[in-house]
Amino acid sequence: MGSYNSFFYGTAADQSLVAGTPRPIRSDEWVVNTQMTLAQSMDGFQRINTNIGNGQDMSVVLDVPYKEWSTIFRPHNLGFFFLPFEYAFSLKWWLMGYFLILAAYFFVINLLPGKRLIASLIGLTLFFSGFVQWWYQYITLGPLYYSLAIMAIFLLIVKARSVKQRLLWGALMAYLLTCFALVQYPPFQIPCALVMAAFCVGILLREYGKQRSQVWKILLTAGLAAVVAGATTLLFIHTRQDVIHTIQNTVYPGNRLTISGGYDAYHLFSGNYTFLSQFYGKIKNYTPMNPGMWNQSELSNFIYLMPFLVLPACALLYRNFRRKSKIEWPILLTMACLVLFCAWLFVPHLDLVGKLTLLERVPTNRLLIGFGLLNIVFLALFIQLYSATKYMFKKWVIYLFSAAVLAVEIIIGLHNHHAYPAYISTSMLLLFSLPIPFIVCLLLFKKFKVALIVLFGFSFISTFAVNPVYHGTAVLSKNPLVQEVREVGKQTDARWIVENGFLENFAAISGEPSLTGVYTYPQLGIWQQLDHSKQEGLYNRYAHVTITLNRSSDTAAPVLESPAADHFGVSIGACSPFLAKENVRYVVTEVPLTSRCSRQISKVQLPDRVLFVYRLEP
Repeated sequence: MGSYNSFFYGTAADQSLVAGTPRPIRSDEWVVNTQMTLAQSMDGFQRINTNIGNGQDMSVVLDVPYKEWSTIFRPHNLGFFFLPFEYAFSLKWWLMGYFLILAAYFFVINLLPGKRLIASLIGLTLFFSGFVQWWYQYITLGPLYYSLAIMAIFLLIVKARSVKQRLLWGALMAYLLTCFALVQYPPFQIPCALVMAAFCVGILLREYGKQRSQVWKILLTAGLAAVVAGATTLLFIHTRQDVIHTIQNTVYPGNRLTISGGYDAYHLFSGNYTFLSQFYGKIKNYTPMNPGMWNQSELSNFIYLMPFLVLPACALLYRNFRRKSKIEWPILLTMACLVLFCAWLFVPHLDLVGKLTLLERVPTNRLLIGFGLLNIVFLALFIQLYSATKYMFKKWVIYLFSAAVLAVEIIIGLHNHHAYPAYISTSMLLLFSLPIPFIVCLLLFKKFKVALIVLFGFSFISTFAVNPVYHGTAVLSKNPLVQEVREVGKQTDARWIVENGFLENFAAISGEPSLTGVYTYPQLGIWQQLDHSKQEGLYNRYAHVTITLNRSSDTAAPVLESPAADHFGVSIGACSPFLAKENVRYVVTEVPLTSRCSRQISKVQLPDRVLFVYRLEP
């Protein structure tokens, strides 16, 4: 939200900025969720916000607080109902990160009892990963921390020896599964669900080899939890059936399907260059796959150790099997999941696989969240497997293998240097090629704590400055425009439009009815009045809606356009009967109006611009 400071206050220092630099990326957080949360606070946190078009169901798609039973499954939003708004907003922001670290900690501690430092370091490393920091919002962190928490609870169900314990953990699993389902972002949920499935099936198979009678108790507990979560999710869907049906039949996002293959392998293994993403002068020169279509979030990644530890893990598995005739199913199935993900990224024509696994509903770049979760799960399982034996690889094998990892990293770096010379220099690629082989070497020498300290340090340095630290929400909730809109709005219940897309939600966040702003699903009845050429595809979408008044003609026919997948615009005359019918009486604009149907009632003088407020009088 700090991006608005220069708009309203020019070159004046941002008094709310504590540390870091505001970044324009992830507008779906600071333009959509943050502003919709403010809009909710001005509408009493109602599930249907009547200030957005003809009323928008805020429980679907968005991550905002609302008063209804299902909000209990979004625990990070509960603070809005008993805390002052800014405290609740801050609590929500930090709770997501805290939940992620805590979930990773408890997952690891259940696999490695007593290894508190290792569990803490893995949790902190995940929090400071590039993907998490550049995608810092609920739809990203939620699937990760719910998945880790569910796997941790599953381990507790496995360990439970009484009916009471199983019921307790089963109830908690049902709650967490429902929370996971109601995140409502399948491109991130599906990969995480596949990782969970691989891990839990692996644990079940391992238990089946030990005591088969216990497996049925585990299955019954987890199955009942899944049934309860499924029933709750179906109830949620049933009570919003019309809205969900509308979303499913939109042009965007609609029923999007992807095909396998074609991903850039060099990019997948370039997570060690995350540090460079903090410098726009560097990252703008890095354009793998789709030049001009990428940004720091789309380019973000995790620092992967798993691909380099698969061979050592296979060697350990083979050794264990030869000595004990024992199959370590959890780590084996996580490796199988890695093969599945890699196949989907690189092998074309896997249509049947996509349908069976639902990966066809995951854009390839969103699949990286699955790799990141898999990386954490595998790392914990590898440490568990390797630390359970006195055996250690011979020194010359470790050094040779680490040198091979270094060679791979240098090859990847050289490719990036030659393909994008302005992105990374030779000296930088050599520097960033060192940490991963060094960490792998330490892990193979069983220096687990030292290895994870290095991994955490590398992750922290790579991302600590990504997100600025900001105090309060005054730049949005108490700026001169919002104050003026609220003052004018005291005298009327008429609707507003804001011509500047940067300010599209400002009427709603001022507590006033608005026809412009973010529509998370199309309100077809509004726009069909203007559609005389059967152009429903233009507005049947999730969209940032803008309305511009035609300066050439007061009665100009409406022109509909969709300049981007998530944008819809209308150009119309100020005297249009449509505006009168929709009770649009106020306009905020930077361009003066001379229409006979408009009258300037005030203006907001800012350091670098003037905003005019007009009343429409058709």
